[in-house]
Amino acid sequence: VEILCDGKLTNTVLTGSKVEFKFKYKLKEKFIEPVLGVVIKDLDDVEIIGLNNRNTGDKIGNDKNEEEIILSFPVFRLIKSKKYKVDLYFGDQEDNRDTIIDAFYFNVLQSLNETKLIQERLNYFYDSEIKFY
Repeated sequence: VEILCDGKLTNTVLTGSKVEFKFKYKLKEKFIEPVLGVVIKDLDDVEIIGLNNRNTGDKIGNDKNEEEIILSFPVFRLIKSKKYKVDLYFGDQEDNRDTIIDAFYFNVLQSLNETKLIQERLNYFYDSEIKFY
C-alpha cells in the first residue's frame, strides 16, 4: 500500500488535501467482479468509515491478474488529527478472498476548519467524491 498526499508519498495526510491509497495485487486467476473494501479505524478500533467499490459504484480491474487499485479522496475531509489504522477486504463478487486486519497505519493532521469536515451522524459517513479506480 502506498499513501499519497497531494501526489507525494507519505504516511501523514492533511485534511483538505487530495489523498490516494494505492493498492497492488497479484492473482492466480482473474476475478469476475473484484471488490475492495476499506475500513478506517482509530487506534481504539472504532470504525470511522467503511466502504467498498460497490458503495461508490466503481468497477475495478477484472481483466488482469496483476493490478493497481486507487482509492481517491479528492478532498480528504473525513477525520480529525490523530493516528488511524486500516482493515482491507478483497474478494470476487460475494466471495471474500483475503482479509488483512490493521493492514497499515497513517497519521492525519487537520488543516481544514472543523465545520468543513464531514460530520458524524448516526456513525455513518458518506462523501460522494470518494472513488475507486
